[in-house]
Amino acid sequence: MSHWIECHMKKVKIGIPGLDKVIGGGLVEGSMTVLSGGPGTGKTVFAAKFVEYGAKHREGGVFVTVENKKKALLEYLAGFGITFPKNVYVVEVPVFTTESVMLRDIESTVEKIGAKRLVFDTIKIFEYLHPEPNDRWKSLLKFKEFLAKLGVTAVLCLEKENAPLESFKLEESLSDSLIVLTREKERDMIRRGLMVLKISGESGEKLHRMEISKKGMKVY
Repeated sequence: MSHWIECHMKKVKIGIPGLDKVIGGGLVEGSMTVLSGGPGTGKTVFAAKFVEYGAKHREGGVFVTVENKKKALLEYLAGFGITFPKNVYVVEVPVFTTESVMLRDIESTVEKIGAKRLVFDTIKIFEYLHPEPNDRWKSLLKFKEFLAKLGVTAVLCLEKENAPLESFKLEESLSDSLIVLTREKERDMIRRGLMVLKISGESGEKLHRMEISKKGMKVY
């Protein structure tokens, strides 16, 4: 993607201090971002901040959660200073669901509130729905087309722990943008990082320092 085209695309801010500057002003409107990282790296907090910020700026959001119940999710996020406004809807997806039911629930909720932002936490459910890698790949491609038709800017969470950069070929080819969160323990300290492997079609591997606290997240 040329620099001129990227600069003239409408961007939507994520709302995490420091991050929008790092990625050139935000995510391209209507794009799909895969957010990857191991347990405890901050994927859910990052994704929640994305829809919370949009909702506070008149962009309704849908947060699709597979692993957490709505009440538990909201209580967890409150610990990081995140509270969803009324124009953010949480959709619970049972692990043992069918793909058609899941898509129906997402579509009806997005249309009901006119959502502009969507989070899907986590796309690991596609491994249960489609054990065969080829079937899973085809389904994820259809899911990307589904989100594009809904007209939302989407962030999809993926749990992937201590993975080498070359292992992200699938996610990189599937997404418009790919962001990886890291978490390493050094003595008595936890060091967090954020790496933008791909943004608006262009690649990069710079690691940025990140902090998570009761006030939310910040990227340096």
